[in-house]
Amino acid sequence: MSYQTPYEIDRAAIGTRAYNGRAFFWAHEYKYELRNITSDSYEISDRKYDRILRKMRRRVHADFLVFGLPLDGVSGRHRQIVEYHQMIAKLELELSGVRS
Repeated sequence: MSYQTPYEIDRAAIGTRAYNGRAFFWAHEYKYELRNITSDSYEISDRKYDRILRKMRRRVHADFLVFGLPLDGVSGRHRQIVEYHQMIAKLELELSGVRS
């Protein structure tokens, strides 16, 4: 039995409810939105920022599945979902820490 990293385990879970927000599944079109929440600086721990970022990715992934959208697709609906969840993540950052 070989050891798998959390990223490798998550990569295998893309397209399932077990996806945990670590592995990349999205189209190139949304890479900036889903790699980082914002370029602003916040006084919160890297761990907390990572948790919020992974939660955003899980929500986007789940909504793509619910709406029957290809995970690596590009469309107006994809854009709406990404922007909606990015807005929520930014609000979570605002509530979690002080902007520096």
